[in-house]
Amino acid sequence: MFKAKIEPLVQIQLTPGSNKIVELPKPIEFQPRKTKVPLRKGEQRLIIATCEKGTVEDLDEMKDIKADIDEIKAVNPNFVDIAAHDVFRQRDVELVADALPITKGLFISKATKERALRMTQRKDFRVGIPRLLNTYTYAPFFNAYFASLGLKSENIIYSDYTTPELYRAGASRGAIDPCYPSKIGIAHVYNLLAVKHALGLPYTTSERHLRHFDAMCAQDFPEQTTVTRQMATQWATSRPGEHVNGQLRRITLVRQLAKHMAASGISAYVIAPGIPGRQVRYRPHIFSHKQLRALFDAADQIVASPYGGQRHVIIPVIFRMIYCLGLRPGEARRLHRNDIDLTRGAIHIRQSKSHKDRLVFMSADLHDHCRRYDNVISAYQPDRIAFFPNQTGGFYSACTIGYWFAQLVTTAAIKAATGPGASPRVYDLRHAHVIENINRCTRAGHNPETLLAYLSMHLGHTNSEDTWYYFHLAADFHPDLRQLANTGIESILPEPCHGI
Repeated sequence: MFKAKIEPLVQIQLTPGSNKIVELPKPIEFQPRKTKVPLRKGEQRLIIATCEKGTVEDLDEMKDIKADIDEIKAVNPNFVDIAAHDVFRQRDVELVADALPITKGLFISKATKERALRMTQRKDFRVGIPRLLNTYTYAPFFNAYFASLGLKSENIIYSDYTTPELYRAGASRGAIDPCYPSKIGIAHVYNLLAVKHALGLPYTTSERHLRHFDAMCAQDFPEQTTVTRQMATQWATSRPGEHVNGQLRRITLVRQLAKHMAASGISAYVIAPGIPGRQVRYRPHIFSHKQLRALFDAADQIVASPYGGQRHVIIPVIFRMIYCLGLRPGEARRLHRNDIDLTRGAIHIRQSKSHKDRLVFMSADLHDHCRRYDNVISAYQPDRIAFFPNQTGGFYSACTIGYWFAQLVTTAAIKAATGPGASPRVYDLRHAHVIENINRCTRAGHNPETLLAYLSMHLGHTNSEDTWYYFHLAADFHPDLRQLANTGIESILPEPCHGI
């Protein structure tokens, strides 16, 4: 290793750039110590430091001090660290939120109904708070404030504690004041968004659209730094074969992006509301019993794919599960192996639409199908994550499930009715499940209104109005339901019949 030789100082320059050199009366010799600022022989330096490591300049002495500090830490509690964690602990506080207003009756205003709906949704709200700076002081206040209003403690989410890794991951994602507090704030906000993904709050479809928008901007508008009218118009233009609902979803995301930029003080063009028009509501295809029988017979006849995978094992079970339990297609394909309790016949649906969890139970025949399926598929992929695994053990895409279903519909020769959205979709199996339950209740002579609350929980709806939609569908297939479907949801529900 190259070692520099310490030479005595014999002359100095008066000012930077000056030609005048002053010879010193005698050479100045320095101490041969590894210090930041050389010391003359015989001199001592007095260091005033709040940290033990700041009292020395020699590396070996620094290591000795660090070793002593680590030894003390190992045998004594760190009360600062304990307090830093305890301050974010949730406390039991009294609920002070207003009682839900009455929403049933003839003279209830729309505003009252909307307020009641938002109050019932409050428990599902999530609040993200960066864990930095003065948050350590105000965290108990915010925890108690939100909890007293009815928010669940698990829905008050703080970012991770500050680490070099957290800072490096997020600090480079902003272009504002470069001072440290601002940059670390950006890092914590980014961490919250990452936590949002980790908690199962999906943003995948929207994220994909925004990536495509970003790619378009980079290619066609490389010099622009905000959303312009020309940029927004090009993005909003309808694409060949694109449904108006898909176009509406694309436009809504960019409109929200521009609003967010405007709220942040950045000039951005906001696409006007009403473009491209009103969303088209699909008319679901309601399967007859004969069509369902043909569909599942076609599923049982699927042969193994020459490209690998076990689609011939998966297809007969996944579509039966969607129909028999009324699951959303995404809920079925995203099931983890651990979500299925084959002992009790229970399925845990996690973080589905509106981020709700629920538990559903299989019928005896579906339970038997799933147990036999699990035995077969485990022989192929014993370490899989997904209950319905693709070739890598992960989850199938929505496109794959839709493609399989289209093949079954073609094989079963199921003809689509006319009208928007009349072509059978996987989601229509969920509609068929609900309609069948309502019709069975009606044929048994029970009041189908008693099913409303139970169906709403079973289907994972956030409010009963979403479930009421199915009663309107069922009215088209059962005359006795037509009068019921035309009544208001405000009518008081009778006591449920436990024989249903």
